[in-house]
Amino acid sequence: DGNGAEATLSGVNATSVAVAIAAAAVPLEHATQHATRADGQGSAGQSRADGEVVSQTASVEELVDKLIEAKALKRRVQVAAKQFNATKPEKGLKVLQAASLLPESLDPAEAAAFLQRTPQLDKAVLGELLSQPSEFHKALLGHFVVGFDFAGLSLDEALRKFLQSFRLPGEAQKIDRILEAFAKAQFEANPGPFKNADGAYTMAFSTIMLNTDLHSSQVVKKMTFEEFVRNNREINAGEDLPVEYLQGIYTAIKDDEIRMLDKEERAISAAAWRHLKAIESKAERGIHPVLNAAVDQTLLEAATLHRRLLADVCLGASIDVLSAVVRASDDKPTLTHALDGLKLCSRIAASHLLHDEMTTIVSTLVDTAALL
Repeated sequence: DGNGAEATLSGVNATSVAVAIAAAAVPLEHATQHATRADGQGSAGQSRADGEVVSQTASVEELVDKLIEAKALKRRVQVAAKQFNATKPEKGLKVLQAASLLPESLDPAEAAAFLQRTPQLDKAVLGELLSQPSEFHKALLGHFVVGFDFAGLSLDEALRKFLQSFRLPGEAQKIDRILEAFAKAQFEANPGPFKNADGAYTMAFSTIMLNTDLHSSQVVKKMTFEEFVRNNREINAGEDLPVEYLQGIYTAIKDDEIRMLDKEERAISAAAWRHLKAIESKAERGIHPVLNAAVDQTLLEAATLHRRLLADVCLGASIDVLSAVVRASDDKPTLTHALDGLKLCSRIAASHLLHDEMTTIVSTLVDTAALL
């Protein structure tokens, strides 16, 4: 039923599934230590690590059950999303109710949570749905906005994050309703220099106009900073905003356009890209504990040929086949064997310092976890 579907969507943490499967393999640090020690202590430490992993992670069989259940739910969501995307916005929620993804007695908070975490929904249709004028849709929009964490974000950063989740409608009244709800949530999370939510609303509207002016190919004469300041005189309860604040917003929008993406576009903002690169850099610094240590270079060079033969001849092909099975199969025994196979491959890759193969396995687990 609808409650069951919602419980599945919210109760299964995709990241925890990927971590649990990866943790069932030998941790990289233990495995590489075992490969470089000659005193036998590595084996004893590995046994203790294996025991800890078994006691702390879910069994492969439990994960397979969750994966099969999640795949079935995902197919239902995909079918319903296709119908939702082809339906008039005001009837979109009825489509989701008919698919038992939302209950018959519709709660705006529950519906907003589903809309926010279902990327298969068309962003333009979602924007039209959220901006409908009925009292229920206003409540829906309010709960949708509250679902975002704007804490610590400036107005332009929060607006950028908010507008990545749907496409802003073109009608002025609809834009007004959406920005009013956004400004209220942003003001409550970060009052900043504003004295009330009305000032935040005006600034949000002005920021969108600035974004269009600076980045639209149809606008020949671009808005200057002085014009931007003049347009925002006395919008803060009759007072001016600090010039430094306006300069920050103007520069941020000028340097990094707010992209209100169509469903076909897969671009991300420059700020988001910098954030992802920072995470990647931190991960790279911590994922090679042995190579970062004082390891005997001669032993590593002697083992390189054997590792590459192992990777090139059999391990890479095995990982590719097992990954394809995990993505395509709904058969429980088959999925169990495939996940067991990936676990064994990760043991081999970790113990031989085959980082590319480990990366491939982790990528497969992330893709699989995304189904949940």
